[in-house]
Amino acid sequence: MDKEFTISFEVLRNKVFRFACRMLHNDEDARDITQDMSEKIWNMHQEARLSGKIEALGMTMTKNLCLDKLKHEKQKQYKLQALRDSQETAFQPADYDRKNTHQVIRELIDKLPEKQRMVIHLRDVESFSFEEIAEIMAMDVSAVRMNVSRARKTVKENLVKTMNYGLQ
Repeated sequence: MDKEFTISFEVLRNKVFRFACRMLHNDEDARDITQDMSEKIWNMHQEARLSGKIEALGMTMTKNLCLDKLKHEKQKQYKLQALRDSQETAFQPADYDRKNTHQVIRELIDKLPEKQRMVIHLRDVESFSFEEIAEIMAMDVSAVRMNVSRARKTVKENLVKTMNYGLQ
């Protein structure tokens, strides 16, 4: 049982780190969040208070820790706003030849509203089911489906514009 928990715990830590990186855009903050979540999950396991899916619990904890960090750190807010401002003006048609499609898609996803950015990451990068995402995000499954659909549609439309006209 402990070996099985340890294996699933390590997989969870990797997913949590990627998710936190996507939300915070900062590797060090993502490591801190991952460490905080790991401590909480591990202590719950040691005290035998852990039941059910550790993955959903860990991802939910991570989401909440990341949101708290974003809300309470003014420095983070300034960096995010500066990032948004620089992204609006940074991409010119001539730049497309130098950027690969993957990078353009990542930039387009980063411009999505927070909830859409989180659900598209959980669905398309982490491969969670709609039901698991609904549990992690505390949303209805239909709302998750709608947000994923809207996020994909927005990314697709902007990617087509970028590829055809060099516009975003």
